[in-house]
Amino acid sequence: MNRPLLITLAAVLTALCGLCLWQWKREADFRAAILDYHTRLEAETKAHGETRQRVAVLEAEVARITKLRDDTEAQYLKTLEELRALQPDWAARGLTIEALSRLAAAPAVENQSAAIAKQNELLKSLTAERDAAIEKLNARTREFNALTEKYNKLIR
Repeated sequence: MNRPLLITLAAVLTALCGLCLWQWKREADFRAAILDYHTRLEAETKAHGETRQRVAVLEAEVARITKLRDDTEAQYLKTLEELRALQPDWAARGLTIEALSRLAAAPAVENQSAAIAKQNELLKSLTAERDAAIEKLNARTREFNALTEKYNKLIR
């Protein structure tokens, strides 16, 4: 009677060892999965923080560029108004030049060479003023275009 009891006891002990081994492996798998989830959570939390920082930096940059664009646009509008104010003056100077050229073309006058010299000086000064105004406009237009390109690049 001892022998069947020992065999049964050995079988039960072997089954119990197998059950313990199976539970130990299952718990090890659970711990590994929990550790993996914890690692991924830390990585995602870190990435989320970095993304928030980058968004804050980009928002500040967008605000700065928007301010620059507004300033440039205000300068552009101011320059445009200045040019509009100068256009009637340019037209008047054009009429003056035309009148002076008619005077120079008038029949012989003693002061004809003096009038021509005076007209040349006036033309040179008017041309210099016009060139200076156009250079200012071109410089501001280049600045505005460069700023617009930077803004467009940042938007994309």
